[in-house]
Amino acid sequence: GQDCRDRFGAPYWFVHRGDLQQVLLSALRQRAPECLSVGIGVQSAKEQGDHIQVTLSDGQILKASVVLACDGVHSRLRSAMVPSDPVQFTGLMAWRGLVPMDKLPAHLRVTEAHAIGTNWVGPGAHVITYPLRRAQLMNVVGIIERDDFREDPPKKFFRLAPGREVRLRCAYFITCTGVVKD
Repeated sequence: GQDCRDRFGAPYWFVHRGDLQQVLLSALRQRAPECLSVGIGVQSAKEQGDHIQVTLSDGQILKASVVLACDGVHSRLRSAMVPSDPVQFTGLMAWRGLVPMDKLPAHLRVTEAHAIGTNWVGPGAHVITYPLRRAQLMNVVGIIERDDFREDPPKKFFRLAPGREVRLRCAYFITCTGVVKD
């Protein structure tokens, strides 16, 4: 909205990650198709003076001026390139889900013309929702504060309940009226 334009000089966009990846992929294929390799893993990367040497799983060795490690929180590339800065748990855990807009209760639906994000904040947790793909989908992100890391998310944090209502099972939101409840 206008707040983002005023503060950052640009609007706030709601973009599905897959859609953004397709735009970037298309631009790369148009401008430098030889720069793209798919289905090949990176075995290692190390600085070699003015470039980075990347060894691929098929044995190829490449030289690069920049390497982006976009392979997740347990990134092998990040660990190889910045071993002195291990990944640290931030104290926040998030669960994400996409819900077809027409499956949501009417009072939670938004339209493309009125695409807004919502942030419900409670003690030690919050839930963020925003529309994607021309308001055909609602992205739902539940975040809780913890002092320990768990790899196994609660099995029923997000679920499509009978009656086609999305229920967010998070004990921190018991007090929210009718939108997010235990």
